[in-house]
Amino acid sequence: MKKIFCIFTSTNDVNSIIHIYQDLINEIINNSQIFLVINFYNYENSKKNLIYKNKIISNFAKKINILNIKSAKDFKKFLERYNKVVAIDCLGTKIKNIPTRRIINDEKIFLIRIFGTGSISNISSESKVFFIKKKINYIIFRLLVFFKFLSAFHIYFDTRKEIVQNIKNKNKIHIKVLLDKFLNFILYKKVILINSSAYDYYIKNKEKNKNKNYITFLDGNYKHRDIILRENINLELVKKKYFSQLNRLFKNLEKKFNSSVEICLHPSSNINTYKKYFKNYKISKFETRKKIYKSKIVLFHESSAIIDAIITKKKIISIQTKLLGDYYFNRIERYIKILNTNVINLDKQTNIEKIKLKINHIKYNRYKNLYIMADNTVTSSKKISRILGKI
Repeated sequence: MKKIFCIFTSTNDVNSIIHIYQDLINEIINNSQIFLVINFYNYENSKKNLIYKNKIISNFAKKINILNIKSAKDFKKFLERYNKVVAIDCLGTKIKNIPTRRIINDEKIFLIRIFGTGSISNISSESKVFFIKKKINYIIFRLLVFFKFLSAFHIYFDTRKEIVQNIKNKNKIHIKVLLDKFLNFILYKKVILINSSAYDYYIKNKEKNKNKNYITFLDGNYKHRDIILRENINLELVKKKYFSQLNRLFKNLEKKFNSSVEICLHPSSNINTYKKYFKNYKISKFETRKKIYKSKIVLFHESSAIIDAIITKKKIISIQTKLLGDYYFNRIERYIKILNTNVINLDKQTNIEKIKLKINHIKYNRYKNLYIMADNTVTSSKKISRILGKI
């Protein structure tokens, strides 16, 4: 049987997608399996005349073959070459994604979803208006899946114990199992608990957790898609003030802790923009984990990369600000409560001298056990590749 493994995505930043799944892709390729990234961006944006050509940055991404789909006919030709397509589903579930999800509703395609960050969910951070829109969108998507107009997911991998157990319990309900033979009554046919990608890295790199005398700032991208979707903010106007306040904060922290600040950019951030405003600081991209492992202190607003700091028991300072809107502010508040982190208000910067760096080991360990660690020896990439290899 001719089988291929791939990622289904619709993005103008394929490099970031490949970066997220690099370890899993490596495992699949090392097991002599064919791997391909299939990008539906041109297909979904053809009416807007937005054409994407591969902009590859990392050396690893250069090794991966990418197929840009322009039409349903293109995708059909691709499908004809294989008996089985095992796809990591990174497509959206919004109304605009329905045409794409329709053409991937094929018996040859085995869809899997992976939540591997170990970060907290968005739900309690959403505004009511955004939550309602999201809920309506989900209901439409769920109905289309229910009537088999769109495909359900064959396997769902998640790092969060509570989520995994809830789905398993619901999937065991007898009437659901019975009705699923005729309709897609079960959205996730199988759900499996895995380590977060951060804990995978920790398993392989424990010895690299050696402190150096610098402070790592985890950039969340002031123009992040999550902010744009949820907030009505002119981010170009906010940018100058936000960067000015960060510069001021960095100088104050360097003076207090006698340590230099290094900036780790979010994969979606424009490095040239940050270089323009932070000329006195080291700026890196796609090196966040390595930097966290060697850092003394970690600063962050809202970033899934904070998981690495929790695992390695770094001293964390949460930076509060209203400049980027309520969504980010609410998520910062949740992390502060969950981890009992040190806090600085970016807008006021009045409590810097009072900060006494601390780590709440009980809360760090609780978070690790609930959201991050499923297995102390087997990485998620090995676990997933073994399971997918048996399909």
